Amino acid sequence: MAYYARNFSTEASNVLPSGKAASALAVGDLVYLTSSGTWALAASAAPKGTRTDAIGIMVQNALIYETVSPVRRATINGWTGLTIGAKQYLSATGTTGNTITATKPTNTIVQCIGVARSATDIEIDVAPAVEFVFQIGTIYGATAHSLATTNTPLMVNGVLSAAAASDAYAPIYGNVNVTATQTNNVSVFTGWFEHYITGGTIVLGGNHAAVWGVLEITGNSVTTKGSLSTDVSCFRASITNSATALVNGDVMAGFLADSNITSSGVTNNGVIAAFAAVVSQSHATKRAWDCAMYIDQCDNVFSFEGAASAYKSGVKIASITGIPNASSAVFRMRDRLNGVYYYVPMYTASEITGE
Repeated sequence: MAYYARNFSTEASNVLPSGKAASALAVGDLVYLTSSGTWALAASAAPKGTRTDAIGIMVQNALIYETVSPVRRATINGWTGLTIGAKQYLSATGTTGNTITATKPTNTIVQCIGVARSATDIEIDVAPAVEFVFQIGTIYGATAHSLATTNTPLMVNGVLSAAAASDAYAPIYGNVNVTATQTNNVSVFTGWFEHYITGGTIVLGGNHAAVWGVLEITGNSVTTKGSLSTDVSCFRASITNSATALVNGDVMAGFLADSNITSSGVTNNGVIAAFAAVVSQSHATKRAWDCAMYIDQCDNVFSFEGAASAYKSGVKIASITGIPNASSAVFRMRDRLNGVYYYVPMYTASEITGE
């Protein structure tokens, strides 16, 4: 299908710098400027993919290596069946004659490039891609920035001022439905955050985290005692199942800490822990945790699995005379190689004194 350009200005404010065509281009093709200074076909890309956002529209046909001058704004004629007023987008196709689509792309950065002014005409006005909808941007500058409203790359602020009777509220909500049976090493995450420390020294008072949770109580608040049906926490994990049959053959956890720390090249002069309960040193008055871990109901408070020869904190996995291998207990150990559980009961101080 041939397209025709009209109603475009040749003023400097509308005409982009001239350059060679990286491939054969046609009227109506959306293009971007490559690092070598050539004009190439644009295509919408995934947030973490190679970006080729459109910055101009072709108003002339060109052969490869021919000098071209795209423009920012123009009317392109030659379509059929367009809905008047419908938004038009940069497509993910990236081929000549197919860079514009009336269907909003999914799983890519959306770039609206114009609207249909008639069934046959599109009013093109190439605007920057709306990348903040899909990914966090970058805080640019040679000096340090604080995370304030004016320079935060992405901020979501939810306000719930009125008393809520029921339901759940969140400024950010993610939902993923996985129905396919996995046949390979597949990981699915509703939220994914990566934090890289590429060098330097973290000084006293420095904090780094892929996810940071702060729960601040600024007013008079009272929680009602219950069986953990009322709770206040920075992070809350809940596992539910509605399946009639659920078989767990490995690990299912509300919180899982997976160590990918290499054993070589690491000098540990402090503590490396899967979980640490500490008291902030930045507050003049602070309260210690009532308990590092609170247990309401569980079969075993602590379960350690290792090889039969493993020693951890003075505990060896081996059969202990007089203690059954099949009962609920406070401390459970398993010989991972042989699959045998050993249980170590714990007693209160009064029971020990009484004996």
